[in-house]
Amino acid sequence: MFRATLAVTALAFVLAACPLTALYPLPAERMDMRLVGDWVAEDDPNGLVKLRIEATGPDSCSVRVMEYDGDAYHGDTLDYSGRLAKVGDNYYFVAEPLLGDGERTYVYYAIEIGEGFFIATEVVDSFDEPAQLLVKSEKDMAAFIEANQEKAGFLGEQTVWNRE
Repeated sequence: MFRATLAVTALAFVLAACPLTALYPLPAERMDMRLVGDWVAEDDPNGLVKLRIEATGPDSCSVRVMEYDGDAYHGDTLDYSGRLAKVGDNYYFVAEPLLGDGERTYVYYAIEIGEGFFIATEVVDSFDEPAQLLVKSEKDMAAFIEANQEKAGFLGEQTVWNRE
């Protein structure tokens, strides 16, 4: 459990902070190939952390968080599987840390994709626990997101990622 929390926290600090995590993903959409490539955060002018996104199937991708140590980027930091999902008119990126320990936890980001950039906005864990306990499937998670996505405090910090 500690390793799962650590991995989710690490991606959160790379993409944003304090994201909603849950035991269920959202139903997958077809992968948008504009996400494939290497990305550097706009507010990280030194490019100390970058993401490498690769398609792994028609509706899935891998995400590797790479850190620069002064000499080179190292991709042995953290790996995730990811998928796009649509709830109402909004798109979300759902990431799952690949830990190899059998635990499955998903983290959610609202996402806007453009040519040469994407914007990831954290979905904040600001919901009371009883509401989250009602989520028992992907369909329930989609309903939960849809019911809450227009509420104040649902979205947190934005990170703009530019193609490297």
